[in-house]
Amino acid sequence: MSDTHTDIRQQLQDLVNHLEHVLPGQAPIKDFVHHNTLHGFQHLPFPQALKAAREATGNFGYEAEEKYRRYYKNGRINADDLNYVIDESKTLEADASIGKSLSRRDIYLCTLLHPLKSVDGGQLFWHIEEQDALHRFQNDINDSSRQKLLTVAASHGQTTEADAIHELWKSCLSSLGLSHYMLHPEDLVDLDPERAAALLRPVNKDEQETAGPAL
Repeated sequence: MSDTHTDIRQQLQDLVNHLEHVLPGQAPIKDFVHHNTLHGFQHLPFPQALKAAREATGNFGYEAEEKYRRYYKNGRINADDLNYVIDESKTLEADASIGKSLSRRDIYLCTLLHPLKSVDGGQLFWHIEEQDALHRFQNDINDSSRQKLLTVAASHGQTTEADAIHELWKSCLSSLGLSHYMLHPEDLVDLDPERAAALLRPVNKDEQETAGPAL
């Protein structure tokens, strides 16, 4: 008889153990409550709490940036949403002008929707040599941006795509105070002294300005 009771107890215990994997640990309650996974960081503003939690646990509180750009493309996020977030941070000074017809807001929106990925010297050379980056639009440029640039370029006498891109590149270099020397490595083997001096002159000038006047 005791063996039978033992078997029943064991069966009940096995059933309870199995149900522990199915039933929630929280007992029935009147109102819905969800565990706050950021409870240890709730003294911080929400964005900072997510940042601190990521540093401590490695978990991301936001989706990947690429997903948000897809949401924008599909209409789930629109320009009003982006402008609202930008306007929330007064330190961004979104309406401050940059040049004649450009504002900081334009730059913020552009970088949010079309992020610029940095490349090293070798990658830049490959884009220029293999993808003709200085004379034609790259594949990720949309038709609207392409046509807008061509229209503006045409009003300044650049009638071809190559002319427009080349002039844009020159303007970027001029604005940043840079020079463009994209010689192929094979061209450096037989570099004549005059050409070498011309290439090194900007470098030497920068070094002199950094070092200060000679004594």
